[in-house]
Amino acid sequence: ADEAGEGGEEKRSVMLTVLRAAAVLMLVVFLFGLLDGVILGLMPIYALEQGIAEEDAALPVAAMAFGVVLMQWPLGYIADRFSKMKVLTGVLFAVVILSCGFPHVPLEGWGGIVFMLIYGAVSFAPYTLALSILGDRYRGQALAVASGLFAIMWGMGGTVGPIAVGWGMEAFGAHALPYSLAGFFLIAALAALTDRQKAS
Repeated sequence: ADEAGEGGEEKRSVMLTVLRAAAVLMLVVFLFGLLDGVILGLMPIYALEQGIAEEDAALPVAAMAFGVVLMQWPLGYIADRFSKMKVLTGVLFAVVILSCGFPHVPLEGWGGIVFMLIYGAVSFAPYTLALSILGDRYRGQALAVASGLFAIMWGMGGTVGPIAVGWGMEAFGAHALPYSLAGFFLIAALAALTDRQKAS
């Protein structure tokens, strides 16, 4: 019983240590879950509000997904040659800028498709970078705990995001979607600036 208690205490200690040390990464994964839930659940509604025909309402989401796939190789190339934390911070600020540009870009036509492709490539990149940084920083039990916490944070973001942003769209209009995402990612970008840990 004592050994079991000590084991449980050790696991809690590891979990708290990882939470404190990887708070920025946890926030990034929470935002990824939030973004994923909002895009899948609310982007077609936003597209309809912006005048896209009903049969084309899923095109922005499809373009984003294609952008995510295209970004994987160049993202890995960049992350291998520069500080991953610096790249992550820069990408987070880029998401803020692109999110603010949402209301000024007509989503119908090729211009909208290209914008959404770029937005997908950039906005989903923080999650990939966070996973890479996690693998650099932790090994063994700490990595297992951190991976479990990642899954929890993703689930929380995916649950909270559509509810909060959906309420914002009802209260303030469709453009609450991109501006909410810009605000959330700005918080993460500013938090990333304070992260002084370096991946090995």
